[in-house]
Amino acid sequence: MDQPGLAAGDSLWGDLEVTKFFDGPFSNEEIQRRLQTEEDRAAAHNFQYWPIHSLADSEFIGCCALRPYKLEEGIPELGLHLRAKFWGRGLANEGG
Repeated sequence: MDQPGLAAGDSLWGDLEVTKFFDGPFSNEEIQRRLQTEEDRAAAHNFQYWPIHSLADSEFIGCCALRPYKLEEGIPELGLHLRAKFWGRGLANEGG
């Protein structure tokens, strides 16, 4: 995985405010593993991981992903992680 992916992941998953609800913040090594896990899930289950960037200036906002939940029932899980400065703007609804 290239360094820009890690830098974006650090600004998201390295942030205590963003990750306080799911056992973060995470170290660079843990972020690298999370990014690799998302890539592996995409390859194994044909699910996608989407980085989210602002159309106005390309600033990294966060990510949105489908991941396995109850695959035997055909039910994936949708998740969104947004940098705190972008909370309250309706972006999670738009991402969903």
